[in-house]
Amino acid sequence: MNAVRVGIDIEQASIVGAQIKTGRQGHTLTTVSTRALPEGLMFEGEVVDAE
Repeated sequence: MNAVRVGIDIEQASIVGAQIKTGRQGHTLTTVSTRALPEGLMFEGEVVDAE
């Protein structure tokens, strides 16, 4: 049985996503993506409401 798992890490200045495929051979990292977050979006670990 193959399974796909996704992990997301949100930091103060960026967000990182990773996709891991699990199969008979073990775990394989298939995709990683990092994006910068706009300055001021996060404050004390929480997303700031734009309104």
